[in-house]
Amino acid sequence: LTLLRKYAVTFFNRIYPPRLKTKLKTKLQTKLQTKLQTKLKDQTTNQTKDQTRDHYSAGPWKSLEEEGKDAAPRKERRPRTVFTGSQLLALESVYQSRKLLCRCERARRAGALALTPAQVKVWFQNRRTKSRRDTGSATSIIRNKG
Repeated sequence: LTLLRKYAVTFFNRIYPPRLKTKLKTKLQTKLQTKLQTKLKDQTTNQTKDQTRDHYSAGPWKSLEEEGKDAAPRKERRPRTVFTGSQLLALESVYQSRKLLCRCERARRAGALALTPAQVKVWFQNRRTKSRRDTGSATSIIRNKG
């Protein structure tokens, strides 16, 4: 690209008069810039195609260090919420009576337990998943014995 630029500049210096040089130079510069931008776009699309091919290939796996270099920086995760014993007892007692909470009930319970409604919602989701998992494993044991 630099050779092309040098060639173009010497060509225009020899052929065109000085007042036309500036107009033609700017046109040439814009053409060169667009060519460079399209080349860069083509290179980046080829790289992304290669990366997706590498990602789905059955070749050797990348090490964790290599994965970290290629990956975009991740957002910091919020630390895990640790519930106190009293909060767990209160949540469990509510769960025994109701498996689902409406939005207003969730907000009321969250305020009473010094939690956010989102934390209460996630706790209930996780608790329902746990009970489904436990009952699923119990039924599979019964099926295998029978």
